Amino acid sequence: MNTGDVHLVLDRYREYSTKFVTRQTRAGEEATRVHQLTLNTELVSQKFVLFVTANKIQLINIICTGLMNDVEFHKAHTHNHSGHWAR
Repeated sequence: MNTGDVHLVLDRYREYSTKFVTRQTRAGEEATRVHQLTLNTELVSQKFVLFVTANKIQLINIICTGLMNDVEFHKAHTHNHSGHWAR
């Protein structure tokens, strides 16, 4: 298995943007539901989860918390880093 840097990029569209409105329209009524997401939640359709800002916030928090708390990941993948963060 090859190893390398992992870059997590998060983006979003403001609720008043044309892209946001277009996505909401395409998604239909079901895509407005806020799900209670946890590490053990049964997977919900990507279409329904990622169209709702509250769902995306939960998902980002789950991913980031998992990465921050994964001691083995940090030991294996950050030992060569100087601690400088990109801005």
